[in-house]
Amino acid sequence: MQILGFELYVLFLFCFEESQIDEKTREVQGKDEVVAEKEKLLKEREDKIASLQTEVSSLQVWILYGFSFIYFFLELVIKNF
Repeated sequence: MQILGFELYVLFLFCFEESQIDEKTREVQGKDEVVAEKEKLLKEREDKIASLQTEVSSLQVWILYGFSFIYFFLELVIKNF
């Protein structure tokens, strides 16, 4: 009878450990999903920043050309007066 009791105890421990392993696995999977989602958001923000930097650079070039045009236009006007 004691052997049966010991076997039940071992079975109980095994099931308890299995349950804990399953729980930890779910926790890790949940954390992995959160990390993956945050990595996705970070990538989207990095892409947006890169896009905005490109736009800013383009606008800086256009502003530089605009000021250059105004400068040369005013220089011509001043020379003709």
